[in-house]
Amino acid sequence: MGKIGLIVVVLALFSTIRCYNADLAASLGGLPIVGPMIDPPAVAPAYVKTIGTPAAEALPEADFTAWFPADPATDPYNPALWTVIDAHMFAAGTQAGWAEVCKKLAGAAGADRAANPQLGALACSDNGTVTQLQRFAVGVLAARASVALWLTGAPGGTIGAIQGRQGELRVLCTSSVVSRQGPANGPWQQACTKALDAAYLTNDGAATFAALGAAYSLAAVELARLDPTIDQEPGYFGAPAKK
Repeated sequence: MGKIGLIVVVLALFSTIRCYNADLAASLGGLPIVGPMIDPPAVAPAYVKTIGTPAAEALPEADFTAWFPADPATDPYNPALWTVIDAHMFAAGTQAGWAEVCKKLAGAAGADRAANPQLGALACSDNGTVTQLQRFAVGVLAARASVALWLTGAPGGTIGAIQGRQGELRVLCTSSVVSRQGPANGPWQQACTKALDAAYLTNDGAATFAALGAAYSLAAVELARLDPTIDQEPGYFGAPAKK
C-alpha cells in the first residue's frame, strides 16, 4: 500500500505540471522523500573539507651547535640564526610541537644535560615539573629572538612581538610552577626579573637582549640541576618521575 500511495502522489504531481517544457527535476526536487530520489543533492568537492585547516609546517633545518656560540666574535644578532630559533620556539608552544623540538635537541645535546646546560635546557625531560619549567626557557629564548630580529630590522622583529612574549613570561612567573621555585630572591626569581627587562622601550635593545640571555642561562643551570639526564620523550604532571 505504501508504494501504491507514493505512485498516486507522483501521478498527481504530473497532472499539475501545465507547461510541457517544465523542469520536472526542479519541480520535485524540493519534496521530502521523493525529492532526493529525483534530484540527489550535489556532493561537496573534497577540498571543501580542508578549508580552515592549517597546513602542516616542517621545522627549518637547524645547526643546534650554533645556537649558543662561545666565540665572542660571532654576530650575536645574526637574523638568519634567530629566524630559525624563532620558528622552533613558536612550534614548541604546543604539546606536539614541544615533543618534536625537545627530541631534536636531545639528539644534539647528548645524554648529560649539565654538560651543555644551554642546549640541554631544551632537551626532553620525563620529569613533569621540569617539562613545565622548560616552558619558561622556551619563552625567554623566543623573546630574545624577537629582540634580535627587531634590532636587525628582520621580519618578525617588532616591539609588539617582544611585548607579547614578555606578557607570556609574566604569566609564567606569577601563576605557574615557576613562581613556586625556591626562595624569594632565588635563581628563578632573578631569571624572571631579567626576562622582563624593558630597556628596549627606551631604545636600548642590546641591554634587553643581554638580560634575556642572562635569564636563559640562570634557567638552564637550574634545569640541569633538577634533571641532569636527558630523555627521549617529554613527561608531564601525573607521570612518575624518575628522580
